Amino acid sequence: MLLDSLDRRLNIKGLTSEPAQKRTEVPFDPNRDISEQEWTLLSRFMREHLESNIPHRDFYSSAANFYQLDPRRWNSLGLNDFFREKAINSYRLPKTGAAFWPPLIARGAQLRIIAPDHIDDLFSYPDSLQGDFKKMRTSFKRNQGMSITVAEEYTIFFGKRDPSVYPDNTYVQLLNLCLADRDNPRRFAKSASRLRIVFPEHFDKLQLGKDDLRGMKKELDGLRPGSRGFMDQDTFLDLARNMYLLAAQEVTVSDKGVQIIPFKEEINLEPTAILLPEQRRF
Repeated sequence: MLLDSLDRRLNIKGLTSEPAQKRTEVPFDPNRDISEQEWTLLSRFMREHLESNIPHRDFYSSAANFYQLDPRRWNSLGLNDFFREKAINSYRLPKTGAAFWPPLIARGAQLRIIAPDHIDDLFSYPDSLQGDFKKMRTSFKRNQGMSITVAEEYTIFFGKRDPSVYPDNTYVQLLNLCLADRDNPRRFAKSASRLRIVFPEHFDKLQLGKDDLRGMKKELDGLRPGSRGFMDQDTFLDLARNMYLLAAQEVTVSDKGVQIIPFKEEINLEPTAILLPEQRRF
C-alpha cells in the first residue's frame, strides 16, 4: 500500500509505544516538487502552443495533465476558451466506426477534464453516435488489447467506472503489465495510474512502495530544465501527473472529470516515546 499502516510496536521494557519508521512526508506535491521556474516554463509552453494555429499532437494530453496538477494555476492562464475551441475543432467526428473510437475517446477525456460542460460539442453527429457507443462496448468485450490501451480515457470520457465493459480478466492483464513495467519508472507510473483510474479496487495489489516512488522522482529530476532552461514539457507533465495521482489519498472519476485528492498534511512518523499510564500493584 502507498502509506503503510501505523501499527505501533510495544516496548515492554521501557513501557513506551513506538510508531514504525516508514515515511515522513507526502510522496509528491506539485506545489512543493515543481519549482516556480518550471511552472513558468510550463505555462509559457501552454500559452504558445494553444495560441498557435496547429498545436502539436500531444498538446491536449499535456494540457489535461497540467490542469490535473494545479487547476487554479491553469485557470489563471485564461486559456479555457482557447482550449475548448481548439480541442473541438481539432477532432470533429467526420464519420462513425471503430477506427475513429480511440482518438474520439482520447479527445473526449481531455475535454471532460478541462471543459466537462462542453463535451457534447465534440460530436458532429450525436444521433448516430448512440449506436456506435453500443458497438464500442461490444468491441471492448472482444478486444482486450484495445480495452487496455484506451481503458483510462474511456473511463474519464464517460465520467464513470464501468468494469463490465471490459473482458473479465482485463484487470489481471493490466496488473501484469504494471508488474512487467516496474523496472521502468516512467512506464510503471503510466500503467499504475491507469490501473488506479479503471480498477481502483485492485490498486493496492501493486503494493506501491518508497522504492517505486523514489525511482519515479529520479526520472522526473532528469527531465527538469536545470541550467539549460529547456525541458521536455510533455513527458514531464505526464510523469508528474501520474506521480501525483499515485501519491493521492483518493482519486474520483465523475461527469466533472478527474479529481485528485492529496493527503492534506505531512505525516510525522519519527520515533516518539509515549509514556504509558503507570501500572500500580495492589
